[in-house]
Amino acid sequence: MLSNWAQSSNNVNLASFAVSLEIAKRGKPFTDCFIRASEELFRDFKNKAEIMKKKIKDLPLSAKTVQDRTAKMSSNVTHMQVEDTQLVSALSLAIDESCDIKDTAQVTLFIRYMSSQGPKEELLGLLPLSGQTRGEDIANAVQKCLEDNGIDINKIVSIATDGARSMTGVTSILQKKINHEILTFHYIIHQEALCAQTFPAEIVEVMNLVIKIINRILAKAVYHRQFKDFLEEIDSQFSDLLLHNKVRWLSRVNVLQRFALCLSEIKAFLNEKSLDHPELEKDKWLQKFNFMVDTTMKLNELNLKLQGKGNPAYALLEEVVCFEKNYLFLLKTWRVWQKLFFGVTLARYVQQSRPSGLACCPLKWLKDNAWSRVDI
Repeated sequence: MLSNWAQSSNNVNLASFAVSLEIAKRGKPFTDCFIRASEELFRDFKNKAEIMKKKIKDLPLSAKTVQDRTAKMSSNVTHMQVEDTQLVSALSLAIDESCDIKDTAQVTLFIRYMSSQGPKEELLGLLPLSGQTRGEDIANAVQKCLEDNGIDINKIVSIATDGARSMTGVTSILQKKINHEILTFHYIIHQEALCAQTFPAEIVEVMNLVIKIINRILAKAVYHRQFKDFLEEIDSQFSDLLLHNKVRWLSRVNVLQRFALCLSEIKAFLNEKSLDHPELEKDKWLQKFNFMVDTTMKLNELNLKLQGKGNPAYALLEEVVCFEKNYLFLLKTWRVWQKLFFGVTLARYVQQSRPSGLACCPLKWLKDNAWSRVDI
């Protein structure tokens, strides 16, 4: 009897930890909801009363219990991580510095190493910085985090950063404290992001006009309401435009695609309001615009492929090289390029208007200037 009770109690505790983990992941407390849902889930069960009384209602899920469970799981994860890093002979660091919503500078420190279970990539610490954020300050914060976790700094074999001046200082300072040479890398995804933000001036002007038109429509509440009503009246597949965020540059592709798909509606609305933008009718401008829509879409796809946990460096490099080779292929095989590489936006425009000399200069500029930034 006592054994059965102990097993039952253990199962309830395990369930409590499992639910606490889900709450921690999603940030949603649901004690009352869990009990209410269980009443409906087990409605047709013959032993519903027993399940509800002995299992569900005994499940400890108060705010205090969930907090304690989450703290214990966090401590356990940290303990296992420290044990692993103390046993390994080599590890790599990835260091990034940014500001949170309150403008507090923070250093994100990732480590990658080979454990007995295989390769692991873990967040070692999120380190707040006070005062200045010089290379020396960041290096000291990183070194303190390593010491707090009992990690020998001489186990570091490589460091990856975003290539900023302060981060260059971090690697040089840490190198002086390590008794062997280390490898230094510039994030490949950051290099790709720099390329994606680098367009010739003639293409940048197109993006600036798109942002100007969107802001002109959305900035005034009256225009914004009238535009949404206009889209609804003509049964458009979209109900609104998207705003561009320079901080999150990947939003650019969504903004451009939405603008392209709503272009006829936008032109009609601007004409109705006597807002003059003759560029929207010019063939040359439309060539550049459609080129930018599909190019940013492809750059966005490449960026997403470079994201994710556990990707080896050779796989990331392979994606970048393949993308660059596609660009070289486009310059050599002019007639088929829009079918093999670009999306439907530019292909549809080519089919409808049959322009000449389409986007050759921007393509060559990207090859000669943007991709020269990537160190491969």
